[in-house]
Amino acid sequence: MQAVWVEDRSGSVMAADIELPLGAFGDGNEVDSTVPVTRVWLAHVPAPTLFARQDAGPILAVILDGTLRLEGTAPRRFGRGDVVFIDLRDDAARFISNGDLIWALLLSAPGWTPKLGQIPHADSPVDRAGGPLMNRMYVGGGTSRTEPFWWPGDVSKVPPVADWVPSEGAFVIRTVYSVPGIADWHRAPRRQLCITLTGSGENQTEDGVRTQTAAGDFMFVEDVTGQGHISRGRGDRRILFVTVPNQALRRVGSPPLSLPDVGSAEPRTEPNMTSLDPG
Repeated sequence: MQAVWVEDRSGSVMAADIELPLGAFGDGNEVDSTVPVTRVWLAHVPAPTLFARQDAGPILAVILDGTLRLEGTAPRRFGRGDVVFIDLRDDAARFISNGDLIWALLLSAPGWTPKLGQIPHADSPVDRAGGPLMNRMYVGGGTSRTEPFWWPGDVSKVPPVADWVPSEGAFVIRTVYSVPGIADWHRAPRRQLCITLTGSGENQTEDGVRTQTAAGDFMFVEDVTGQGHISRGRGDRRILFVTVPNQALRRVGSPPLSLPDVGSAEPRTEPNMTSLDPG
């Protein structure tokens, strides 16, 4: 993965590698390093549309699927799990998407200044066809459950930032597994969106459903009561956590009539998709 700051400096587009703040859970489930994200939106749009809103200001775009390319004096290519911090005041930078739509999670972080640096290279050991896997873990009838997650809004548009879903901040947790690791039954410490940036993992809820995730996949986690879920990880795993306040995302969306290339649209039996474990 890569994290890159793209900004306009005196009419020239500059691209520089940046670090993402690494958080750490404390005994009280607090996090010691966050990005001050205030709003978040899921988009499935042509590349130029991602950054067309004049009211957005500087934003972080987490690429979930598709290829995003920056042309000009600072050419870059971005794919699943990459993070782009955009600070542009005009149309000096042109983003193209090779004719494809881009799945991206957009984060508004007013006032945040990234720290320059480079993230050690890490690939996801799992690759697959299709769009991002999107699921939700929640508690229903006293049991933790997994189901496909649909964003409660029109993902084919980027609305005014004031209409985005509120957030209370974002942070990255990194875990390096020399061998596959497991975190036994545990609850989510807070309601949050969890986006896999590198590595791969698996979550299992009490209803027997297992979801295997790779770079670009995300889970809306809100099993904050009960027994929770089991997590398993592989490789150099980085997960971006976007905290969602209690009053936000209380209404989840419904499957649209036609939405191609979404991993969770139809549960399948491949190991990277949602499947029911009979055991």
